[in-house]
Amino acid sequence: MTVDKFPSYFEPARRTDRVDPTEVKHVYGQDPELDAWLTHFFHENHLDPVAYPDHAATGEQVRFMVCHDPEGEPFYPCSDWMFRAILRRRASRRVLAYYHQIWERVAWLVDTYITDIDRRRFLSAVLRRKFEHDTASRVMIPSRLKKRLLVIWGNVSQIIDPMVDDKAEWGDRARTFMSSSYFRETFDRLDESGLGRIGRLDRIERRINALRLGRLLALSCTPEVWTGGQVDLARVFVEKPRGEGLTFLEDELLSGHARRILWLCNEAGEFVADLAVVGLLTRLGHQVMMAVKDGFYFGKMTVDDLDEDLSPLLAKAVLLDSPFYSKNDLLAQLDSDRQLFVLSDGTRERMNLIMTSTTLARAFKEADLVIAKGFENRRRLIQTHFSFTRDVVCVSRGAGGRLIVDHKPRHPGAIKITAAQLEAMADKIIGLMAQAKGQGRKIIFYSAIVGSIPGQTKTAVSVIETFVGYLSRTLEKTFIINPAAYFEPGLDADDLMYMWERVQRSGYLDIWRFQSAADVEKSFELMGRRVPPEWVGKDASFSTGCTKERHIAQEVQRLHPELQILGPPLDRFLRRGEYGVGQFHDARLCGVTTP
Repeated sequence: MTVDKFPSYFEPARRTDRVDPTEVKHVYGQDPELDAWLTHFFHENHLDPVAYPDHAATGEQVRFMVCHDPEGEPFYPCSDWMFRAILRRRASRRVLAYYHQIWERVAWLVDTYITDIDRRRFLSAVLRRKFEHDTASRVMIPSRLKKRLLVIWGNVSQIIDPMVDDKAEWGDRARTFMSSSYFRETFDRLDESGLGRIGRLDRIERRINALRLGRLLALSCTPEVWTGGQVDLARVFVEKPRGEGLTFLEDELLSGHARRILWLCNEAGEFVADLAVVGLLTRLGHQVMMAVKDGFYFGKMTVDDLDEDLSPLLAKAVLLDSPFYSKNDLLAQLDSDRQLFVLSDGTRERMNLIMTSTTLARAFKEADLVIAKGFENRRRLIQTHFSFTRDVVCVSRGAGGRLIVDHKPRHPGAIKITAAQLEAMADKIIGLMAQAKGQGRKIIFYSAIVGSIPGQTKTAVSVIETFVGYLSRTLEKTFIINPAAYFEPGLDADDLMYMWERVQRSGYLDIWRFQSAADVEKSFELMGRRVPPEWVGKDASFSTGCTKERHIAQEVQRLHPELQILGPPLDRFLRRGEYGVGQFHDARLCGVTTP
């Protein structure tokens, strides 16, 4: 069997890929049968976080990246065209062609890399049965099918990456080409038309950097560089790209303001050229996080393919090797003086924002800009009606080899709260604490349940406000901090913990009071209500955030022994472990507690 090692990676967009969003937008609650079909679609593709909590991300994590209302419309990780084809529930010729292409690719792996005849027959039969089962209903997203077949292939064959030598050869070719005199001379060639009107030095410098950026991006989408074909650099460099993305990139990256960029990698062969672009960006003062695949996915760049021989730049890179970085851990890395970070996206398939790692989701959220490489990423990010929380630029190759640089602006309602803003919010509160301290007032921090009981956040805020009001009327010359009073739209649990820890460690606290069951009962009494069943016996030890804060309180008390800690004893704070990502309640409570 002869199979192209570069199948449709640079396939141009088709006019039929353009879909009217009204054809694919769906609001739950209007058509029960369609609701049921969508539920089936998400279950069959293993995209439901309730059914597959160890694989699919929660809606909160997805909303780090995608601006949508999950109660109104579900997010699906494929192009609008693909979703429409599956939604119509009929055998689209093109979907069937994709299924067939996937089978050819997987069968090629078996025929090429499994030499034992019986083992080959066994693996082929297993894969064929899985393929026929998963394609029978025509509800499977092709990339999800490919991923499942590759998992079986890897588990049975025990071959970690059959194309590792191919990818190393592509990298060597690209590196050799980019160190050639032909490349250097052509890349550095400049005439008056390239500079435009001669003006100020800073404008000339910007224009030169714009030329470098455009040329390197075009080079990174020229597969002949690493496949060994003929490369006409004069044509590659002079041809104007399609789309508004390059103009946006020039304005964003050449303005003199440092940006934090998430770079979604594509083919292993183009990674050397990608590093040349990233090298330019870091020299301009930007910080770049390069996301690669977690494991074998044909010719895609993976964590295992990273080699300092590809570029000296990689020797200076920091590998973010955990898929579960917290906000504090990630910012601790990003706030260093390092400029290049490499991380896994947590998947072995096309970009799938429901399946990505927590680290990738948080990197997306902390970035100012996302640059995605390749046609496949273009389908997932540009050819969809969904909007994202950050500006997205996709760099790909179109018909005739022409460079396409698309820009999708971030959703106008997306709120980006930076670490600097969170620190400023914390410092404002610390200033109020210092002022109160100067007036001889006692500083009390009140830690209480806010979102730890799913569906009870409004009640929790009322409970806190009622009790803090009671304390304020009862205690003289005190300054009581009620965290619920400082909430702002756009803040999630990660942001709040980051901000409050700065306040809590400021050294101004006299008393740190943790909500007790008696506090809860007093609050409901003051509100003229009986204690609801879900609140009976609850205290701060039920809260994930309070549990973290109780341990911080111990650390603060060691530095400031005069700090008083009131409320449930430390040994009660053992029930909660870690937030569900982006949530205000413990991960173990997801989908368990009734509202």
